[in-house]
Amino acid sequence: MDQFIKQITPKYMGTAMINIEEFLALYKEGNCEFVDIRMDFEREVWELKFGLRIPLNELSERQGELPKDKRIVLGCPTGPRSIVGWTYLRSEGYDVVFLKGGLDGLITTLKGGKAKEFIGG
Repeated sequence: MDQFIKQITPKYMGTAMINIEEFLALYKEGNCEFVDIRMDFEREVWELKFGLRIPLNELSERQGELPKDKRIVLGCPTGPRSIVGWTYLRSEGYDVVFLKGGLDGLITTLKGGKAKEFIGG
């Protein structure tokens, strides 16, 4: 972890995020796995119908569910939990990024025809 922390600079943090359009393209191509790290009670209010559902507080014990051969994209409403998840998974050797704009931005993007296009309709 010490070596990892030494890498954390503003320039390096820029590589920690993925913009929503790039994520949507990678996901449709099958080149990444999305992980919703919100708590179960949050997903009961509104749920995404794709990706894995692993709350942040279960990430360490459930990391075996994550593919090692794909980029992992983390999502939470606005970003703070994703930064924590990113730090943990990166220190564990995963190719991981988090959504710039969070799930709030993703939902805003996937309205109307954009949602239909994403699901292949």
